[in-house]
Parts: sequence; C-alpha cells; structure tokens
Amino acid sequence: MKISIEGNCDASKGGRNGFLSMLSFCLERYHGFKVVKSNEKSDVHLNSINGSIKKGARNFLRIDGIYYDKERLGKNKPIIKSALSHDHVIFQSQFSKENFEKITGNKVNSSIVFNGAKRLASISDSRDRLMIGCSAKWRVNKRLEGIVAAIDIARKKTSKDIRLKVIGEPDVNLPNFCVCTGKINNKLVQKELSTCQGFVHVCHIESCPNSVVEALVVGLPVLCNNIGGTQEIVGGSGVISNIDTWNWKPIDSMDDTKLSPVQIGNLSNSILELISFDKKIKRDDLLIENAAAKYANIFKEK
Repeated sequence: MKISIEGNCDASKGGRNGFLSMLSFCLERYHGFKVVKSNEKSDVHLNSINGSIKKGARNFLRIDGIYYDKERLGKNKPIIKSALSHDHVIFQSQFSKENFEKITGNKVNSSIVFNGAKRLASISDSRDRLMIGCSAKWRVNKRLEGIVAAIDIARKKTSKDIRLKVIGEPDVNLPNFCVCTGKINNKLVQKELSTCQGFVHVCHIESCPNSVVEALVVGLPVLCNNIGGTQEIVGGSGVISNIDTWNWKPIDSMDDTKLSPVQIGNLSNSILELISFDKKIKRDDLLIENAAAKYANIFKEK
C-alpha cells in the first residue's frame, strides 16, 4: 500500500516534522507501506493540520489543535475546511476532538491516537532528585514565568535546593536556581531529561505535547495542569495540578493565560508532590512503534 505524507519529514527536528519522519519510517519498516512523494500516486494521503485532498486516494487529516483565542479564530477556517473535506480525521487526544467540535460547531468522522516518540535515554541512576526539567518553544502560554515563580516558592517553603532545567530559549529572565541548556538538538533532549526527578508542563491548553510524550518515554513523572489533552496523556504517570478552569469559550488573547499569584501558589504545592513522586514510570504505549501501529490500522480499515 502506498502512502504520501504532506509535510517536512525531518527526523532532526522535534514537533510535527520529527513525528512525521518517525511515522514514515515505522509505516515502511513494520506495516507494509511504501512512502512516496506527495505528487506521486498513492492509496492513502496524510495531511497535517490542513491541506488539499488528493484525487484517487483516501485522505486523512491529522489535527493537533485549533486556535481558541479571539485574535486568531479566523485561522481556523482552513482547518475546518480541510477537516470537512477529508475522509477521516485523526485527533491527538479526546480533548482535541471535543475542542474542535465545541469551538467550530462541526463534527467529523474521526479517531484518537496519542503522539509517539523514540526512547533515546532512560532514567539515570545518578539523577538529581531536586532537579525538575521543562522543555518547549517558549512563549507566554507555556507559562515559564509562572513555573519559575512556583519553584521559588517551593524552595522557600522547604529550604530545599530545588532547581529547574530549562531546555530551549527562555522568554523570561531566569534566576540562579535555573539551569538553561538553550536550544539543543532533539536527540539530546531526552539525555538532559534523564538526569531529572520529574518534568513540568503547564501550557494553558495543548492537545498532546511531544515534550510530555518524550519525558514519559524516558521514564519521568510529569506535572501538568488540569485542562487540555495533556492530562489525558499523563494519566497516573505524574501529578495533575488543579490550577485552571475553562468553559470552552474562546479567550481574548494568549496574554490571558499567564498564571495568577493564586495559581502559582497552588502550582508550588504540586511541585512538592513531584519531587517526592516515587512511582516507576514505564510508558511503552507512547513509543513511536505503537503509535504508528494505530495509524496503520486506521489507514487500512477506514
């Protein structure tokens, strides 16, 4: 069976490009697919976020999320158009599906498949039990400023030298209890995480962040917030902090997602839960091979 995948399948990058590259490899290696160029004849065609359907193929659309702030709601139009024109939509979490339906008012034939990742490192025997990792393309809704403030409060509450390892280029000034790697090759991210006690990701709303998948695959417990799809991915493999509320209505702007002092205080308590979390994490279900198997079944059956 031939499949064409629209997008830049680049294994050296994270995010969507890295996922598509790993997916392509697994479909060919394990599931009998032949990946061809997007302009070549294929039985199955996969688009991400939005794209045009391909004649003569069964068309699938992979949607990670949609815009939910009033400043960018107009950018949902091509996503909605694509979703309605494709044969089947693959959402990355139940939340992602519900968010699409509630924000756009549309329903489509769909399945849900979490993202997957390669396991490039495992928890180190010499990990630092007072070091918490975080990784992102940092911007306001990723809430690094609030995470740093919560760590600071947790340090003062306990007099423990809790530190934060920040992977990526921070969008705020970091105090001296933070270690910053800067932007690093995606292959090194898991190695950096393997020496930490846990991982924190409290982006306001995400469907299935790859950074969280990578942390869980390494074996780290994850601290996340209680809205969006991230809590679905984490499940019992970490701490879910009840810091957010949301009524499924579009917000005015991303600046509204900054953590308040009350939220920061509550997050600091969750930080303390994370550093004492001692359950062994083994999330083979999030390995890319298993995610690809689910994609393969959908492509063959739908």
